[in-house]
Amino acid sequence: MRIEVADGVGLHVTDVGSGRAIVLLAGYGASLVVWDQVVAALQDSYRVICIDRRCHGESDRPESGQRIARHAADVAEVLALLQLEDVVLVGHSMGASTVMAYLDQYGAQRLGSVVLVDQTPKVINSEDWKCGAYGLTRATLEVWLAAFPANLAPPPQPTPKWAMQRMAEVEPFSIEDNRALLRDHVEK
Repeated sequence: MRIEVADGVGLHVTDVGSGRAIVLLAGYGASLVVWDQVVAALQDSYRVICIDRRCHGESDRPESGQRIARHAADVAEVLALLQLEDVVLVGHSMGASTVMAYLDQYGAQRLGSVVLVDQTPKVINSEDWKCGAYGLTRATLEVWLAAFPANLAPPPQPTPKWAMQRMAEVEPFSIEDNRALLRDHVEK
């Protein structure tokens, strides 16, 4: 389905099953199709909702709103429009950053629990923080952003081929069109 948020952007959302709601947010460049096998495993016991964040998957691609805070506001609006309470909000990678921004802006409003997958709370390394993205410091920020994604360590389990094919069938993700979002993500 398509849900239009306050600034007129249409978000692609799937909603299957019944019971306690689990809302799934994919990472940078990924569409909700990466959750297909998770949805299949959960939908008999839970209501499973997946949101393609703006500029991802089948959601609209506006020039505005390319900030993690706006993505969190989109999630808040979807939860309100679907009248969801006691939600399990799950975010992977940049989706987890969106969850953290939601918590920052709205607290635990509408949430029962949160699951953060594969995302450090601080992406840029410093003298007192060494758990950020590999090779990323304030001094290397511009080079790191320009080289992305080639500078990432390979994931322990690469995105399955079926998911890559499904995402390519939808709307190709443009790293160039989404660099502002990536910058916002790493600088927060």
